[in-house]
Parts: sequence; structure tokens; C-alpha cells
Amino acid sequence: FGNGITDTGRVKQVNQDSLFYAVSDDGKAGIFAVADGVGGLEFGEVASSGATEHIEKWWQSFNTSDFAADSEKIADSLSELVFAVNSDIYAFNEANQTKSATTLSLLLLYGNSYCIVHVGDSRIYACVREEKKIYQLTKDHSRDIVVERDGRKMIRSALTDGIGYKQSIKCDLSFGQLNSSVSGFLVCSDGVYKKQNEKRIEDILFADETNACSNLILGAKQAGESDNITAAYVSIDYML
Repeated sequence: FGNGITDTGRVKQVNQDSLFYAVSDDGKAGIFAVADGVGGLEFGEVASSGATEHIEKWWQSFNTSDFAADSEKIADSLSELVFAVNSDIYAFNEANQTKSATTLSLLLLYGNSYCIVHVGDSRIYACVREEKKIYQLTKDHSRDIVVERDGRKMIRSALTDGIGYKQSIKCDLSFGQLNSSVSGFLVCSDGVYKKQNEKRIEDILFADETNACSNLILGAKQAGESDNITAAYVSIDYML
């Protein structure tokens, strides 16, 4: 099974997160993508929704048999997809004299393989039920900065890369094989993990995998998260 939820959260009026997920009719392929519009920039929700709209169109033309065991073809196709998303957002910024950008973490499952496309600080985790552990598969494109507010210094995380900032785009692209040890994947925006450490996420997720997304969002709110919160979870037992 696979599901996902995006939530505006406790404080913000606009949800700058965007989510797209789908599983093929035969259960042999699935796609799970989270885009988080960059906070502090205008039209973050336009950037993130534009990304997931592109991904949905790409998925509608996806045919598992066309890509079976051909990682190079998938890499080329997904690279073109990310370039198109970046070009659209950049062109929007130029036309409107504004700034908007988004993260993107995309998981594609096909046959016995998976592919990850990643820019920013949303995350993809592999989940191992037997160990009740999650393992981060993506690297955060961010760094800690010191900001001062009301005379107090605080450490904040700042993105070092995202989609829409520049005319050119770099993204992390990786492949892997599904195996019996990995029971599922979690794709999420930073709203899930900023106030919840991995142990808390593991406890919530493995206590009730069917309702993992809603419980992780509730847990983040209870922990004091003020950002938008998005989570998608897929169990891959049926694919092996």
C-alpha cells in the first residue's frame, strides 16, 4: 500500500508543501514525490505545485516495460523532468520579477528497483520493519546559520540548493535494488523531522504503518512544529 498527506500545520495560512503519489494498477511501479516551497520567498506554493504537476504528467506517460532494467533511460528522463521544472519556475520568476523555489524529493519504484531524485532538504528514508529503524537515503542540501532575533541568537537551517533559484540545476540521482530487508519508504518535508528525531519517527511509524502519515503529522504538531508538514509512506512487501 501507499499513501500520503500534506497539512498546512498549526500556524501558517498557506501550505507551500505539495505532494504527488501514485501506484500502477498492477502494483509493479509507484511514484512518491514531496516538494516544499521555500519559506521566506514569494510564491513558494506556486513553485512546489508546479513541480508536482510536472511529475504527475510524467507519471501518466510512464510505462514500466519501457524502462525495465534500463537505469540510463530513467536517469535521462528524470533529468529532463527536473530541468523542465526548474526552467518553468525560473521563467515565472523572471516574468514576474519575483523569487520562488522549491525542494524536491522523488522516489520511483519499478520492478525490483528504485530511483531517487533529490534537491533540497526534504528527505527519503528506507524503512526496515524487523529492526524498527529508518535510514536516510538523501543528503540535505542545507547548512546551519546563526540568526539574531530580539537580541537572541538562534541557529537556523538554510537551503544551499533548490529548484528555481538559477537557470541551471543540479540534482542528486541514485538507484538501488529492492530486497527483503527493506519493508518500505518514507518521503517527507522537513516539517516531519525538524521537531521529531529519528527515534520518535520510528516509534510512530512502526506502531501503525497503515496510519503512519497522519500519525507523523500529528506527532510533529504535538512536538511544536509550526511549518507545513507532508509525509508519504509506501510498503513494498507486495512488490517483492
